[in-house]
Amino acid sequence: MSGSIDPWRYGWSTDYLTQTSGGLGVTGFLDTSAQLDGLVDEAITFTFDKSVRLMSVTYSYFGWGDDADVYVNGAMVANESTANPYLFGNTIASSFTIGADGWNDNFRIKSFTVAAVPVPAAGFLLLGGLAGLGLVGRKRKKAA
Repeated sequence: MSGSIDPWRYGWSTDYLTQTSGGLGVTGFLDTSAQLDGLVDEAITFTFDKSVRLMSVTYSYFGWGDDADVYVNGAMVANESTANPYLFGNTIASSFTIGADGWNDNFRIKSFTVAAVPVPAAGFLLLGGLAGLGLVGRKRKKAA
């Protein structure tokens, strides 16, 4: 499984993803905090090449006044959540975004956990059945 991580800041300036020992953040013009902060609305989007089961995201430097906006596949699922870690539940998606939009928000994304979505057993049975039908058809064609 692979994917991409994209930073975003409100406004016209260039957005930079930052990584410190505390985790991931965003910086840009006149913003050197290297955190997700709401002074200028900021967000980080994680996009995967395949659907994954979203488990949790954990923040560092997440204090009593901090909250995060959480989006799954572009749709908001939590507005100003104070949960740390934030638990996604049994959600299957190809992307999620964590944003900060309050003037006192100031945190980093420390870690996140996802799990691969297994191919259903029925898919393997279907492929096996189609292969079997193909072999039977081939034998009949040779016999005729």
